[in-house]
Amino acid sequence: MAIAGGVTTAYRCWLDDDGELLVARTSAPRSQCVSPAVAIEQMRAGDGAMLAGRYMAALRALLARERDDGPARMNEVANEHIVEDE
Repeated sequence: MAIAGGVTTAYRCWLDDDGELLVARTSAPRSQCVSPAVAIEQMRAGDGAMLAGRYMAALRALLARERDDGPARMNEVANEHIVEDE
């Protein structure tokens, strides 16, 4: 069910001490949600990130790719997973 006022299903995301992704489902204004690439930067800096639900698969894919290829490669491909707003 849609929530009025530009609010979307969102996830608070952060990394634990071992670098594993932790999430908590919530709702948030779209304007407070960041892209998967920005979320990774914020989480690596020790902060949490608010991500729209539709970007969760992309975030998980980027984190998996980062584990496989390293952070430098992840930065090159981050924008491949961004879906522009309609």
